[in-house]
Amino acid sequence: MWIDTTSYSRDDKVQKQTTWTTQNENLSITVTCGHILYRPDWVMHCHALGIDTLRLLECRSPGEARAKAIRIVRAKLSRLAEEATQLTSE
Repeated sequence: MWIDTTSYSRDDKVQKQTTWTTQNENLSITVTCGHILYRPDWVMHCHALGIDTLRLLECRSPGEARAKAIRIVRAKLSRLAEEATQLTSE
């Protein structure tokens, strides 16, 4: 489940959601279009997998950004699982 993790200023007249996070015991994924250096582009973070500020240039909505972030994380986990099967104890 995605939750709103937007940082709101007390002075904001309108509170617009710009950041969402989903997490479980091992992973936390955040997507945002409110990053001061990357506005209005969507970016994602998943620090457990070494993904920091990956731009999601083709995404135009929160739903697209969240779906793309999940696909990226799943692909990275699949690659890591495949690499783990190739490890030997020798």
